[in-house]
Amino acid sequence: MQRSTILWFLLAAVVACAPGDARGEGLHDPLDRILERYVDAEGRVAYRDLERDARRDLARYLAALETVDVDTLERSQAIAFWLNAYNAHVLQGVLEGLNAEGFLARKRFFSWHEFRVAGAERTLQQIEHEILRKRYAEPRIHFA
Repeated sequence: MQRSTILWFLLAAVVACAPGDARGEGLHDPLDRILERYVDAEGRVAYRDLERDARRDLARYLAALETVDVDTLERSQAIAFWLNAYNAHVLQGVLEGLNAEGFLARKRFFSWHEFRVAGAERTLQQIEHEILRKRYAEPRIHFA
């Protein structure tokens, strides 16, 4: 199985186990629709189409993540929240013109580019290493 296919499977699985309303019901539905429409079976993202047709949907989804109180979620829901937030901000970063080609570009993309999620300014590196790996100590997180 190709790495991109595995990535798509994991992205779909993460969205499928996402939290619901006051507890996140439907919160991740917009991301689910974006992934279904703009990511193919090989894990390739149609960024031009996403930019043209769904950039506002992605922005609204990211805005909804800004104020979520993750401490009210069950462990599996919290992990899904952080994985979905991470993946959605990767999509947004690419749409903003960021990339990970070269050392400085990788630092900018993963370590320096900040965005608001769950009540605080964060980076992709903080979500991966300080939240997902450290707080949840789930070995499978690295693969998601």
